[in-house]
Amino acid sequence: MIKTFPIGTVVQLGGMKEKIMIAGRQQINNEENGRVYDYSGYPYPQGMDGDDVYLFDAEQIVMVYHIGYQDLDEVNQKFIIAEIAKEVEAERTEKE
Repeated sequence: MIKTFPIGTVVQLGGMKEKIMIAGRQQINNEENGRVYDYSGYPYPQGMDGDDVYLFDAEQIVMVYHIGYQDLDEVNQKFIIAEIAKEVEAERTEKE
């Protein structure tokens, strides 16, 4: 099972030196025919700067530097995200 990281988590992606702060989850890229990515994020510590947003999947994370804030709302959201992820995976499998 893939761990779902909370908003504010700072990670490094494979092949990158720059750190990325997670800003969104289950992100749809309409430019890629509606492909759903696990996360969106911005360069850390710079933050959002124009169109400099990264879309990536959990498998691309090679290092976690900081885990974002977690409370009861976050725990509930993880259950919702898990259900969405199951639906997305079913759709991916269907297309293959």
